[in-house]
Order: sequence, then structure tokens, then C-alpha cells
Amino acid sequence: MRLFSKSFVLAALIGSCFCTTALAADPEDPELVDIGSLDFEEMLSTSLLVVHHIHRKGEWMVSYEFSHMAMTDVLDGQESVSLDQVHEDFMTSPVSMTMQMHMAHLMYAPSDRVTLMVMTHVMSNAMTNQPFGMKEFEVKSAGFGDLELMAHWSAIEGKVHHLLVLPGVSLPTGSIKRRDATAMGPNQKLPYPMQLGAGTLGLQPGVGYLGQTDQWSWSLDLLPRLYIGNNSADYRLGNRYKVAARVSASPFPWIAGGLGLRGQRVDKIAGQDEELMPPMTPSAVADNLSGERLEGVVTLAVQLPGKLDGVVVNVEGALPVYERLDGPQLATAFTLKGGCSLTWAF
Repeated sequence: MRLFSKSFVLAALIGSCFCTTALAADPEDPELVDIGSLDFEEMLSTSLLVVHHIHRKGEWMVSYEFSHMAMTDVLDGQESVSLDQVHEDFMTSPVSMTMQMHMAHLMYAPSDRVTLMVMTHVMSNAMTNQPFGMKEFEVKSAGFGDLELMAHWSAIEGKVHHLLVLPGVSLPTGSIKRRDATAMGPNQKLPYPMQLGAGTLGLQPGVGYLGQTDQWSWSLDLLPRLYIGNNSADYRLGNRYKVAARVSASPFPWIAGGLGLRGQRVDKIAGQDEELMPPMTPSAVADNLSGERLEGVVTLAVQLPGKLDGVVVNVEGALPVYERLDGPQLATAFTLKGGCSLTWAF
């Protein structure tokens, strides 16, 4: 939990700085207005800059997002580990991996204080492995991930400051039975990072803070995910604890940019998939798949003009600034995201 604690403190400090900066923009008349009455907020509410937000009653939003995460280099703790060092304990070492996701979100606001969301995604994973004394080989998996449902409830509403309660649940629609050819032969069960879902229910008792003036927006999200019970393969993914802090500015009504930090702590897997053979690769060892990461994030959102003013296009890039992994694992190199969204009301 060390990174989660550090990330929480960092995010809280950054959020306080964001608040002070925004309120100091015009100390005599900061022109504070209700959320939802500004073009800037309308754009933010459909972009990656404010991930969790409230829509007006009767509004709908549909969005598409593509993400690409690249992983290279093997870390044990914070130290880089060579392939030869991994081969001292395992027959095969991971070399690199890519994770791609196509995500679709649908949001609807039955009231001014509640917005409902459903999110589904299609995943595509590819991992390159190096067996001892043999040629590299690649394994792949693809398909739907777990379905996510979430409510956004504005528990406290002010002219600038808003507290959001974010209860959510993930449903086990992603496969935990993906197989591919490996160095051990055809049709082998793939290790945990290559599976598409948790195989069990996940609860997300989240909370978020959102603040805004005429040209500034700042947010802080705390999003734990707690998995309930073992799945059909007799293991349970480790709980995940996420924290994210952002500040966003809009120099013009049609564009906004943001900077932030995003931290995550992943606990160890409980149990063991008996089809996997831990001596073969560290990716099959349940105790090896926990760790902590802190990323710096840059985001840009552009609102299209004219009749397309309900459409927002956004891009995001993230680089790790700190990472500690429990056991030999692939480290994150970078993450890129891009997407668009459409908001309308009947």
C-alpha cells in the first residue's frame, strides 16, 4: 500500500494547489458559476480531462476510446533484471508486451445529480517470450473484457466544489480461459496477464472531487476495485487501488489541456490456477503479479465547431515516474489514448 499512500498524498497536495490557483485567478470577482453553465464545462464533461462527471437531466453521452499500453524491461522491485537472471529461476522470461483496448461508454442522466454509465471494451494482448536456449515466441489473446456499470452521484454541490460518490461494479464477462501455442506445445493455458477478465465480481466504492471556475478545472478521484470470491479457476485477482489528480485549463472556448498524476497499487493474486506451471514463467506465479506505479499524464481535448459542437476529440499520453514490482514482471513503458464523444439531449 506504500504507493497508494504516497499517491494519495501527492494527489491531495496537487488538488489543493489547483484549488488555490483557480480561486486566485480573480480575487475580487472570480465569476464563480454553477457547474454545467459554461461551454468549457460542457466540453470537459465529454472528455478525458474529467473522467467522472455529472450531466444535465435528460442528457446522453456516447464515447469511443482506444488505448495502447507498451511494456518492456523486466523489473524485480525497482531494479532491472536481465533475461539470464530470470532464466536462473524460470524456463521462460517475458520480453515485451502490448495491451490494446477499444472502449465504448454510454452515459445517461435521469436527474441533474445522478448520471449512470455502462462501459464495455474489447482487448487485444500480445506477449513476446524468450525460452532458455530456444527462439522467441509470441502469444496472443483477444476478446471482450469485463463489463462495468457505474453511477455518478453528486453528493455535495457548490458553485465551484463538487463531491461525487462513484459506486460501481464489474461483471465477469471477460474470459479467463484463453489458450495459445507456447514453448510447451499447442493449446496451452495462458498466464494471468494474458487473460481478459477477472472471472469474478468486482466492487468499486469510488469517490471523486471536482472543482471549476471559468477557465480552470481540477479533480481528484479515488477508485478501489475489490474482487469478491474465487473464480472457476480457483483464484482471485488482487484488489486494485487507483488515485488520479488532474488540473485542466481552457485558453479558448473550444480547447482544453490538462496535466495530472495517476497512481495504482495492485495486490497479490489469491489462490492459484492449477493449469499453469509457475516454474515455466514468472507470469504464471500468483505472488509475482503485484506492485505499484505512478504516472505523469498529459491530456488535450478539442471541441468541434458548428453543428458538430457536441463532439469532443481527445488524446492522452502517460509515462511512469515511479514503478515497483513484486517479483520479475514487465514494466510499463508508456500509455497512449485517443477518443471522441458525442453528447445530446432529447
